Amino acid sequence: MSAVSKETQELADRIRVARKTKKVSQLELAAAIGIDRSSLAKMELGRMQFTAGRVLDIAKFLNINPASLFSSDSLTESTLDLAASIDKLSEENKTLLQSMIKAMQL
Repeated sequence: MSAVSKETQELADRIRVARKTKKVSQLELAAAIGIDRSSLAKMELGRMQFTAGRVLDIAKFLNINPASLFSSDSLTESTLDLAASIDKLSEENKTLLQSMIKAMQL
């Protein structure tokens, strides 16, 4: 397998984060854009390229601006770092974190 470009991996990471933020499973998103789950998983891992049409389909389904998937601003990088940290938490700690965030929004 050849190494993927930094840009391809960043796009894949942003799509994965956007999907998880919207609480959409790989299976749901894959079905919505007309591909199988394993293909989407490979795309999110940077092992397959996203076509421009697929990126637009994903953005439309997730109800986000497609340009946000290509942004390299520091806010996006911080969001990716935060999402990666949250992914590493135990399910119990994820639930606790969600409760804390909900409490702060009141």
